[in-house]
Amino acid sequence: MGNINNAPDKKEYIKKYGERLHCGIRITSNHLNPVYVRNDILGISKKPPRDGDTCILIHNDRPRIIRKIQEGNPCQLLPINGYGDIITVDTNDHTDMGQWLKFGVVIAVLRR
Repeated sequence: MGNINNAPDKKEYIKKYGERLHCGIRITSNHLNPVYVRNDILGISKKPPRDGDTCILIHNDRPRIIRKIQEGNPCQLLPINGYGDIITVDTNDHTDMGQWLKFGVVIAVLRR
């Protein structure tokens, strides 16, 4: 993960998003293609996620994941490019919910 200040067009994005833009995450492979490609920088906000948002999530037993949130019970974490497992989270189970950390919400994509 990197600071958004290292992005090539940082002034434009800082002007547009201001304090909502907390950091940037560089995509290092093409595994998320066609949605994100290698060297894209995702502008991340710490705002609470809403239905349909693309989020960076961390789980006790998994590496960082990028998923689209579909609210409901259970909540579904959908792969953004159609590949991969749909992850379900029981919103009534505090143990299940407690294993997830919502790192942030993607609010911008900086593409070179």
